[in-house]
Amino acid sequence: MVDMQAILSDPFFSQFSEKELYDPLTHAASKETLLAFAQHLIDAKEPFAFFFIDFDNFKKINDTLGHMIGDRALLECLAVILKRVGRQGLVGRYGGDEFAVVAPGFQERQDVWQLAHDVSEDIRQYPIDYLKPALLTSHITLTIGISRFPKDGKSVYEILDLADRSLYRGKEKGKNCFIIYDPEIHKNIKRSIIGPSDDLSNLIHNLFELFEYEPLYDALKKASDLAGNTFKTSHISYFDDETDISLYESPNPDGMTYKSIAPKHVHGVTGKYRIIYFKKLDADPETKNCTLAKMMNETRVQSMILFHVVGPNGKPGYYRVDSRRERIWRDDEILIYQAIADLYTFASKKLSGKK
Repeated sequence: MVDMQAILSDPFFSQFSEKELYDPLTHAASKETLLAFAQHLIDAKEPFAFFFIDFDNFKKINDTLGHMIGDRALLECLAVILKRVGRQGLVGRYGGDEFAVVAPGFQERQDVWQLAHDVSEDIRQYPIDYLKPALLTSHITLTIGISRFPKDGKSVYEILDLADRSLYRGKEKGKNCFIIYDPEIHKNIKRSIIGPSDDLSNLIHNLFELFEYEPLYDALKKASDLAGNTFKTSHISYFDDETDISLYESPNPDGMTYKSIAPKHVHGVTGKYRIIYFKKLDADPETKNCTLAKMMNETRVQSMILFHVVGPNGKPGYYRVDSRRERIWRDDEILIYQAIADLYTFASKKLSGKK
């Protein structure tokens, strides 16, 4: 059983019986409790943020491994969410594999963004090994839609509707992301289209074709153009000790510029790739004034991924993907960029073998 968060000690909840307070499966707050608490805050004119949280591809788990395993995974993930949210909000089950958070006092976009980011990252980094047969990975991701009272709506219905629309917008974008409702951007959201707009299998097939038939640099350039346009990336490049090649640049850089960086300044990327956030570098006294942090600040790069590659001369290098936004990188994005890096390395070694 998951320990319920301390927020339920609020005198408001004393009017409910234990059966009314808790969802019978997960022992998170019930849907009725969530909605009653949201209405209570509205009546008291207290601002809050409402998060709709959906577990991505959860149907595959139930269909492949069965509902008992699915329920077990839900409980584990819920415990992770409860730990992160803590006293900041009420976490409850809305229905199926969809959960919600009512977070009192959350109104500023940065505060809302940070909580959504932390919840997403905690779940993404939490391994559940028994899910590999269903998902081919031990990690689950979330899609989150968020709205705020009174900024976005004046009633429970409006707040839920806008959070729900934001959630569907996140699914349209390919899942594994969070959307904070913005009327200027999202007022025309429709729920008719669900799921990623790009066929990843076709995209991967095209990448293989490029590296099979195109000259190495042309293949890398065209693959980067294809991925950059698909995922609306800000900038893509390749660099090693001797070269730095710009491969793709967004038609709308929004003030972001490009600047070279040497391998010695990336602080030892381990594994196949490393995700770097400027905000984290800047917040750490040990990295605040490092060359990488200064470069990211000057060029307005908020986040980047560095992939290990090997060039045709056998030199180790990096495939670099920049974003002008601090964001959660989706699994499909990382998959495609990793595929490009791997294909470039494979083609480089093949080319070197011919010499």
